[in-house]
Amino acid sequence: MKFEYIPPTILNDGIVVTPPVEVEELGHPKWQRCIVGHFLDKKPTFSAVRNIAMRIWERFGIHEVLSNDKGFFFFMFEGEKFRELLELGPWHFGDKLLILKLWHPHLKLEKEQLSKIPLWVHFFNVPLEMWTGPGLSHIASSVGRP
Repeated sequence: MKFEYIPPTILNDGIVVTPPVEVEELGHPKWQRCIVGHFLDKKPTFSAVRNIAMRIWERFGIHEVLSNDKGFFFFMFEGEKFRELLELGPWHFGDKLLILKLWHPHLKLEKEQLSKIPLWVHFFNVPLEMWTGPGLSHIASSVGRP
């Protein structure tokens, strides 16, 4: 990258950075195939997250995993298949729930308070006659909306 000095604007004794829209849009292509994620509780190590993501999301075209010091992970993809994985969750890495969202311009990297989270629930000893849509719906409704 080549850098150049662009004088900032001084407003009320403060420095204001206001690049034109076209400068901001130069960065969009790099992130347009990115899914941003964070863990609901303690996060696994970066290498564990990277290894798991590269293995299980290979079919979606993942090619890079990045992270920041606030606990966010950036999953970079090639092609358009990556959008499908948002519909196939919830995703757990090392028994930890990974909250995912599609990158978009002006995305705030904040871990918002969640009022609902998707969970996998294991039911044991379910009678075989209950293995129907209505039967499993009744059982699953005991813990929430299936």
